[in-house]
Amino acid sequence: MKHQSVHFLWNEPEITTGFASAVSLHSHTDRSREGLYDAPRYAKANALVGLAVARISARYRKLVGQDLDFRNAYFVPPLGPVESYRVEATQIQAMGLNPIVSITDHDTIEGPAQLQSLIEPERVPVSLEWTVPFGPSYFHVGVHNLPPQLAAGIAFELCEIRCSHCLMSRVSCVDNHDARCFPGVADRLERLASMPGTLIVVNHPLWDVRGIGERAHRDLLALFLSRYGEWLDALELNGLRSWEENRDVMEVSRQNHLAVISGGDRHGFEPNAVVNLTKAETFSEFAEEIRADRTSVVVFLKQYQQPLTLRVLRVAWDILKSSTAPNGDRKRWTDRIFLPWIDGRVLALSSQEWSGTLANKPIKGPQPSECLACDAAHGSEY
Repeated sequence: MKHQSVHFLWNEPEITTGFASAVSLHSHTDRSREGLYDAPRYAKANALVGLAVARISARYRKLVGQDLDFRNAYFVPPLGPVESYRVEATQIQAMGLNPIVSITDHDTIEGPAQLQSLIEPERVPVSLEWTVPFGPSYFHVGVHNLPPQLAAGIAFELCEIRCSHCLMSRVSCVDNHDARCFPGVADRLERLASMPGTLIVVNHPLWDVRGIGERAHRDLLALFLSRYGEWLDALELNGLRSWEENRDVMEVSRQNHLAVISGGDRHGFEPNAVVNLTKAETFSEFAEEIRADRTSVVVFLKQYQQPLTLRVLRVAWDILKSSTAPNGDRKRWTDRIFLPWIDGRVLALSSQEWSGTLANKPIKGPQPSECLACDAAHGSEY
């Protein structure tokens, strides 16, 4: 690598000097369908999530007469595309830098495509987080800066590579992989890599998203990189993963001659905890720095100092609380969670079919002020 460095803003407050822009990569809007396949597993480690999962499961069993199949369930994050951009841009502008924001919703370009008509296109590239099934698991690949005139067709082709179950359910691929999942991945990656200005990043590469075991996942990642590495540009240092994991990602990147790059993975209201600094004015120029010059300056921001468990809890609370949209509309948590109904449709818990049951029973949880109190009490764990 010509120049690759990782910094912590709380130790180096002057690190932004000499840069023109900061790049926010990997964040999600309410256009993103976040599969709930692993919700029962996460419920064991998070009391608030556990409360929601238990209540939803019990009510579903009572109404439908069978256990809830979480493979067909999903939630959407609370912020729309415009609000998501503002959250990221505001943080960057407060650093005295120009914002470049690449939103990557799961297997859809709807959010960034909308922003293209509202904000300077080179500062809000058309991007997505592509779910690539692989063996007993899958990897999330950030595909950034698709040519706007070709983006819809490319996104459709990428998202065809899902298992038959998930294609029918219209959710990200999580299970039941069959032979149709795998052919064409190399061809599509090669095509993407041939496009000037694109950037291809393996997001949270060491996160065992399917729970197959750390050793098995690392072996699977090694196979994935050996098969497709020539068309990949970087591995992500993720703002919602532990420092120990991110440090291991840096070693994997070194072994595979790939850059490391930032990725916040925002799903709630907290802006990304890690960004890239660049002298570039546009995303295409930034992509060229990574692809050709192998220059990547990654900065972890102050919120990364806070306990990771607390930050993840905040995300869950952002999803499980009411919010107000810019147009004044009140959105309940039941507007964001979707479950399969008796007739096969997947419906929000706020729909008429759920009326008078779970949709009218609010989740009780910690208030935001209590979370701020936790900040003061616990301080930094890093």
